[in-house]
Amino acid sequence: MPGSHKSKTKVLHMNYVSGQTPRNVGFQIYIEQALPTVVCCDDEVTCRHRSKCVQPSK
Repeated sequence: MPGSHKSKTKVLHMNYVSGQTPRNVGFQIYIEQALPTVVCCDDEVTCRHRSKCVQPSK
């Protein structure tokens, strides 16, 4: 069984192969959408959700 996978783009393609498991056996999938954490420059701070860099005065 494959482990977890992170996509680096907005697209994730999945291929399903049938015929390798007994009949009437299903599968489970869990998908989580999360914004990537950013790394800011020294003169910036990370916003509350850690998805954008902003100036400290904002």
